[in-house]
Amino acid sequence: MARERLTAVGESAALILSKEALAQLGIAIGDEVEVSLLDRTLLLQPLDEAARSQQLATLTKSVFARRQSAYVRLAQGPK
Repeated sequence: MARERLTAVGESAALILSKEALAQLGIAIGDEVEVSLLDRTLLLQPLDEAARSQQLATLTKSVFARRQSAYVRLAQGPK
């Protein structure tokens, strides 16, 4: 485990990751990552494009299912 310092970037903060940490995570500059928080522990993991596409498809289906009646009314047009 390495000790790192947060760096100010505007009104936000950035954590500088070493080349070794990037290699261990299998990510590179510009890649998208998933960041989550678990009991005050920051979890960082590569965002797998296939998993991301599947997640987006699942969320889209969920929205369409919840709003199906509204979409049907819209498709029918004005009465």
